[in-house]
Amino acid sequence: TTQAADKPTTVRHVFVPVDNPKAWPKGDRELVPFDEYLELREANRPARAARRGASIEWQSLSATFDPTRGVLTDGRWEAEVRSGDKKPRLLSLQPLDIPISELKWSDGEAVWGTTPSGEPLLLVDAAERRLEGKFSQQGRRLQRTWQFDLRLATATASELKLRVPAKYSLSCSAATTRGPLTSGEEGWRLWQLNLGGQSHCEVLITESKSVAPAMPVIVY
Repeated sequence: TTQAADKPTTVRHVFVPVDNPKAWPKGDRELVPFDEYLELREANRPARAARRGASIEWQSLSATFDPTRGVLTDGRWEAEVRSGDKKPRLLSLQPLDIPISELKWSDGEAVWGTTPSGEPLLLVDAAERRLEGKFSQQGRRLQRTWQFDLRLATATASELKLRVPAKYSLSCSAATTRGPLTSGEEGWRLWQLNLGGQSHCEVLITESKSVAPAMPVIVY
């Protein structure tokens, strides 16, 4: 029927052992490079319905860890905010609990505040705008470790970029971690945390143990 003909072709994605063609599905096939297959599969996906309301597509937080005070300092928060509505909308920034200051759009002032219950709200009046702000966060001392319980705004994708002294290591169970990476500055390293759609991240920054001097070895 015409209605059935209008439906996009369904692609069934299966994995098979490359060295055992007998285990592959029966039928005619044409071998194509994997990158080309991915392009064909993406082109075959049905168009997504336009999203209504406002949302944060991605957010990126960057800061420097100050070990003398146990603080994430010089923090910057950037976010890409999109809206599918023509009318201005209020966007909830929950569960954000990082103290953000100087919040503004990249091209002008932002209107935002909190409700009596403490919910942070942002007025979104454009289809797509870049949001910027500053922050600092005090950590909690646990012996040789500083703990930072970070709760970000809900977003499709989130990342953290932290500049940390070289003698410290960093971990976060809710993120894919890259580091330590060279920072171009002696004594400092960069750590990148990819949270995906997660909004909660417990960051642990631990001081490495001092290496004890080796005992002298006397050979007779």
